[in-house]
Amino acid sequence: MNKITKTLSALTIASMAGAFSACSDSASTAGVTEEASGIANKDSTDNRDTTAKEPASDSFSGKISGVSQKGPFLVGSSITLHEIDGESFDLSGRTFVDKIKNDNGEFEISYKELSSKYALFIANGYYRNEVSGAKSTAPITLNALSDLSERSSANVNLFTHLEYDRIKYLIEKESLSYSEAKAQAEQEILAAFNISVKDAANAEDLSIFGETENDGALLAISVLMQGNSSEAVFSERLALVAQDLEEDGSIDDEQLKADIADGISSVDLAKVKKNILDWKLSTTIPEFESKVESFWTSVYGLGECSDENIGESKKNTNKLSKKHNDAYVCSNDGWREQNEMELSLGPCTSANALQKEFADDGIYLCMDSEWMSVTPYEYDSLALDCKKDGPVSSDLTGSYYSCIDGSIKSLAFEEMSIASEFTADIWNGATDSKAKIGDTEYALTFGVYEFHGSIYNDKGKERKVNSYTDQNVVVYDDKGESSTLGDKGIKFAYTLSYDNWYDIANIATGFDVNDGSEGIDATDWDGFCLVYASSSPLLARIYGENLGEDIAHAAIPASMELTVANIKWEDFEVETAGLPSDAKVPSIENLVQNMFGIEVTVERSNSIKNFSPDAGIVYIAGYGKYNGCSVK
Repeated sequence: MNKITKTLSALTIASMAGAFSACSDSASTAGVTEEASGIANKDSTDNRDTTAKEPASDSFSGKISGVSQKGPFLVGSSITLHEIDGESFDLSGRTFVDKIKNDNGEFEISYKELSSKYALFIANGYYRNEVSGAKSTAPITLNALSDLSERSSANVNLFTHLEYDRIKYLIEKESLSYSEAKAQAEQEILAAFNISVKDAANAEDLSIFGETENDGALLAISVLMQGNSSEAVFSERLALVAQDLEEDGSIDDEQLKADIADGISSVDLAKVKKNILDWKLSTTIPEFESKVESFWTSVYGLGECSDENIGESKKNTNKLSKKHNDAYVCSNDGWREQNEMELSLGPCTSANALQKEFADDGIYLCMDSEWMSVTPYEYDSLALDCKKDGPVSSDLTGSYYSCIDGSIKSLAFEEMSIASEFTADIWNGATDSKAKIGDTEYALTFGVYEFHGSIYNDKGKERKVNSYTDQNVVVYDDKGESSTLGDKGIKFAYTLSYDNWYDIANIATGFDVNDGSEGIDATDWDGFCLVYASSSPLLARIYGENLGEDIAHAAIPASMELTVANIKWEDFEVETAGLPSDAKVPSIENLVQNMFGIEVTVERSNSIKNFSPDAGIVYIAGYGKYNGCSVK
C-alpha cells in the first residue's frame, strides 16, 4: 500500500467513525431548523482549519459549495475537505470540517491558504435510497477529488467516488497529469457500466437532479450499484467495484457484474423515478432507465431491445447469475422478466396486442402488455374492429354484432333479413304448432335449463327464467307479444349471466318424440334441416334414452339472413363427456334408430372454443328432414 493510500485509509476510517455517531444523532432530529440544530452556515466558525500552518506565498483561499448525493445525504452528515500536496498527491494532514446543512445534501466549506489547488472531499452520513425511496438505515462514505482553481462548486457522488482510486493509480503508476487521469478514468467508468454519452463532463458537476445525459449516467450508476440490496451489501459492492476499477479501469470480476445485474433486473424503474420525484427536491430527473437496462441486459446476454424485435423472448445465458435461464421479453419499455401468465401463454406486448389464448381456466386477451381473463363478449367488445357502423362478425365466437358509434352492441331483430317465405315438412310455422312424424304429432317446446339470465321478445319485453325444468312454449308474433306458436316462428333475444366459464347454459327449441319409454326410427330422413337466422352460432342436437349422455351435435353457423341448414346424420358428432370411462359409446346409427328428440340450442358449452356470446337474438322458422326445408 502506497503512502497516499495509507494516509487516506486512516483518515477515512477516522472520519467514518466520528461521522457515524454524529449522523446517528442528526437522524433523530431531521426536520429541525438550522439555528436549532447548530448546523454551520456561511458565517459559522465550524468551517475550521484543524491544523496550524504558515501561509504559502501562492496559497488558495475561498469557499466551495456543492451537494453530496447517493441519493442526497441527510442533514447533519459530515463533509470534510482535505488538503492534497500538488506534487506528491499525498494528504498534507490539513482539514476543514463542516456538516451537510439540509436534506438536499447541500454543503458549503470555507478553506484558507491551501498550498495546492487539489483537494479531497469526504462525505459521511445517511442518505436517501433511490430504489426503496426511504432513508438509509446505515451511513456510507463517498470521496471526491477536485481541482479547486476557478471552481466555486464541487459535488460528491458515486461517480466521483468510483473514479478516485483510478485517478490516483494513473497519476502515480502511469505518470499522467491530473486532468489526463481524470478524463481517462471517467470514460473508463462509463464504459465499465456499458454507458455511452456524447460529451464527457466532470464528475463533480453532475447531479441526479440534473438535465444532461451525464447526469443520467450518474443516476443510472447509483441505481445499478444500489439495486435491491441493503446498505451493508451496497457498501461492500462499492468497495469491490472501486478496487476492481483501480488498475485497468474495467470491472473484470464477472461474478460481481452478475450480482449487480441480479440486484437490478427485477427492479421497477418507474417506481424508482417516482420515489425520487416524491422527495419533492426537484420536478424533473434525467433519463436513466435505458442506461440501467443497457448494463444488466448485456450481462445477461439478451442483446438489444428495439422496435424491430418487440415481443421477442430470450433466456438469461449468464451461468453466474442467480437468474440463469429465466425468460425475458422485449417490450415497449425494454427488456422485462416474463410473468407467470407469459410463461404459460407466451409473451404479451404491443407486438401481439389483442391476441387471444386459451387456458384451462378460460380465454385470455393480450391487453396493455398483460394477459387479461375475459368472457367471450368482453373479448369481442375489445378485439373487434368497430370503425364503421353496421354488422360485424367475431372470429372467436362466430357471432354477429352491431357497430354503433365505435362500440359493440347486440343486434336488433330489424337488422336481420328474415322476411322470406319458408316451408318445412316436419313443422310449418305458418300453420301449426306440432311436429308430425308419420301419423303422430309431437308438441314443439321452447325451454331453458342450466341457465341464469333473461329471455326477451323482439320488442324488448323481458321474461325472467330460472335454472332447470323451465320448458314452457314461448313464441312471439309480429307485434312482439307472447302467444302460442305464431305465424312467423319462434323469435327471442337472450342474455346469459354466469359466474364461471365452465357453467353450461342452454336455451333450446325443438321437439320430443318419445312416449316415455322408447323413441322413433328416423333413419329414412337422411338428416335434419333447419330454417333459421341467428346472431349466434347454434348447435343442432339429437338425443336418445339418456339425455345429457347419449347426445350427438352438429354446429350451425350464425347467419344474418334467413338460411336453410341441411345436416346429414353422419355429420353429427357423438358427445362422450358425460359417459363413464368404461361405457360403450353409442353410434350415430344407434341414436337415429331410437331418437327421443331434436333440439336447437344457444349454448355456452364446456368447450372454451365453443363459447356463445353473452347476448344475442335467434329466429327459428322451421324444422324438417334432410332437404325438406326451403326459403323462397
